[in-house]
Amino acid sequence: MLDRLLDTLSSHHRAWVLLVLFLAAGIEYLFPPFPGDSITLLGGVLVAARAWNPILVLATTTAGSVLGAMADYAIGAWIQRHPQSWLGRRLASPKLTRAVQAVEQRFTRHGVAIIAVNRFMPGIRALFFVAAGYSGMPWRRVLAWGAISAALWNLLIIAVGMLLGGNLARMERFFTHYTSAVWLLLILGALGCIGRALWRRRATSNDERPPSAPKTGTE
Repeated sequence: MLDRLLDTLSSHHRAWVLLVLFLAAGIEYLFPPFPGDSITLLGGVLVAARAWNPILVLATTTAGSVLGAMADYAIGAWIQRHPQSWLGRRLASPKLTRAVQAVEQRFTRHGVAIIAVNRFMPGIRALFFVAAGYSGMPWRRVLAWGAISAALWNLLIIAVGMLLGGNLARMERFFTHYTSAVWLLLILGALGCIGRALWRRRATSNDERPPSAPKTGTE
């Protein structure tokens, strides 16, 4: 399928192809199921196998990613300012409120690091920017680190494309394995956090338990 799309794109003017790369990179942040990364791979092929300008492809895909990411940020900020909206009321439920508070605390402590690695996290990167907007993280900081993260990711795609000689099938396999490895690490990390929380809860429960009365024997 991507091979046919590559042939179709290559038959059009470069400006239209760059527009497709730009839109795909942005739409992926707004609709995560959209296969934006797959289309970005085509940009790597165009650089490696079709001798396209790597700076132009890198700038186009990065600009699209930044636009989509900041749109997510704006959505999160809007929800925070309009708590009576439908989304705001949904977030007001006790469970979601606790989850949002936990996210806010993490962004207070590690917001820059989270945004800096967002582009390397498959599937959930859009949520980071919604959370950043909701938590009130400064937009300039989000913009700067989001752009750096997107640029590094797109640069990685171009570099892998050049190393693999622009072979689209091999590039797909490489990033499929990468995505699987990241998801595995995320699952293991989540299980570790759950286990640590359960252990802490049990330890706290044991500390709060009143000491048992000493046994008295009869002589």
